Amino acid sequence: MDNPINEPEKELAREEPIAVVEQPWSREAVIAVESKDNEPPSPDAVASDCLKEEIGSKAEPVTDVPIVKEEPIKTEPVASSSLPKEDALDQQVSEPVSSPNIFSKPPLHNQENINIHKYRYDAPYPSTKGVGKNLTYAKIIQESFASPVSEYTAASQYVFDHLVSENQSKEVSEAFEGIAIVEMQHLEMLGELILELGALPFYKGDWRNKFWQGNFVKYNTNLRTMILCAISDEKKAISQYEKSIKMIREPKIDKLLQRIILDEEVHIEIFKELLRKL
Repeated sequence: MDNPINEPEKELAREEPIAVVEQPWSREAVIAVESKDNEPPSPDAVASDCLKEEIGSKAEPVTDVPIVKEEPIKTEPVASSSLPKEDALDQQVSEPVSSPNIFSKPPLHNQENINIHKYRYDAPYPSTKGVGKNLTYAKIIQESFASPVSEYTAASQYVFDHLVSENQSKEVSEAFEGIAIVEMQHLEMLGELILELGALPFYKGDWRNKFWQGNFVKYNTNLRTMILCAISDEKKAISQYEKSIKMIREPKIDKLLQRIILDEEVHIEIFKELLRKL
């Protein structure tokens, strides 16, 4: 049964007749984005595709994070023969319990501690103000916004990689963190563009109405595999942007997508350099 719509939502629907994400896709948009290349990859195919990207050396096998079994804390109660009951409880020996200090390092979004310019191309981003309403273009941009190959996936992937690699390589972890922030900026720009085009930036990316899923992220723990997958994903993102440019006949949008591609190319070079150092 359909969810009931309250009066404010009905009023909003009357004022905003462009809730196009839930409407059927136009024939042109379906033809533009329907391709077997856009199918979400299976988990087994993901690892295979990433390993093919290594240059000049054999990838190490993916290893799981070791699980350390903690020994129980032993306490020795003080003899209570000569102590009152209350004092005996106070005199018991126990190990202090300390909680992790979540403020011991700057948060991910604190750009004051990160040289963002190191992780993007040195050029401004073109404005897309005034592009006008175009639902077909909005649906094409949606692919790079929140599909399996998208800025939302890339940002989520690199945050995971940053956290997991932190205890293995500070340099690799910092690179994932900086690049994740750049991908978040791309995500924001594409979301603003989708609004400009007359749609809403939902977290879904294709005409089949599939929402973004957590299994789009590759949960690797091996540094080499993480970097190889990052290189592969960046190349797929560039390919998708190039296809979008061919389908969109709006100079302002094309210039923005071409500028984002320059960032992705910088990321590939950074990941290749990190791979050579391993």
